[in-house]
Amino acid sequence: GNASEVYGSSFIGTYAGVNTSTGYDNSFIGANSGVANTTGTKNVAVGAAALASNTTASSNTAIGYQAGYTNATGAQNVYVGKQAGRIELQTANTMVGDSAGYNTQSTSGFNTFIGQGCGNTITSGSRNTILGCYDGNTFGLDIRTSNNYIVLSDGAGNPRATYNAT
Repeated sequence: GNASEVYGSSFIGTYAGVNTSTGYDNSFIGANSGVANTTGTKNVAVGAAALASNTTASSNTAIGYQAGYTNATGAQNVYVGKQAGRIELQTANTMVGDSAGYNTQSTSGFNTFIGQGCGNTITSGSRNTILGCYDGNTFGLDIRTSNNYIVLSDGAGNPRATYNAT
């Protein structure tokens, strides 16, 4: 595909958006950004291999090298930072920071992780908010499969304030 074939789309970079068939209103900038996209719409990927595995997912924003790299079908996610949200996620996750949510698994949704490497061990937990570098399972606090937690941590990942669903 190319921008002239797909309504409202712009592709800049080697193989950017090359497989887009009917997906529209996409912007893929960087080598291999959006390379697997076929029918996904309204996606923005800026950086080499950003949203590279996206096929049918829509309304994702990925900025940074390999941001949202393996996300194929998760929608309405925001990934900002090198390898942020690298693993495929469900709906409406926000991951900001170098490698934020890097290993977060595909059953997680509605999480907000802001900080370098934060949330990396979350497997099925949803609706969690982490500010700082806490990865989800260190310093005696394990929220890998938990929901509705708020964790404020310092730059070393030490939880300083924690609020659970109750």
